[in-house]
Amino acid sequence: MLRSTQVRSLHASSKSSLKVLCALYEDPTKGYPKSLKDYARDSVPVLPPKYPDGQLLPTPKAIDFTPGQLLGSVSGELGLRKFLESRGHKLVVTSDKDGPDSKFEKELVDADIVISQPYVAAVDVIDLIPLN
Repeated sequence: MLRSTQVRSLHASSKSSLKVLCALYEDPTKGYPKSLKDYARDSVPVLPPKYPDGQLLPTPKAIDFTPGQLLGSVSGELGLRKFLESRGHKLVVTSDKDGPDSKFEKELVDADIVISQPYVAAVDVIDLIPLN
């Protein structure tokens, strides 16, 4: 809870190095499928160049993962590590998100961006954000 003397702040200026914290699903306990044909999809879908309202879709020049590779768990890191670290940012990925001693709560203290794949309610997280 906020005390009357504490203030949360938002900084509009960009930092040269950001810390991105991801809370993702644990890796599958029985391992990954043996071949790409066992995955739900074995290629990246082809999308039209524009959204229905006319806005252009993002157009990456390349992908740095194998189509079919599981990116949504801890070891897949959403495919972000190379991208972020090549730009000088730090990526912290964990599935340990429950309780005050969790890695998520410990890393949240100085995180600039939080991505949570398993549902973590914003109302639960807001009280964890450090105060200035």
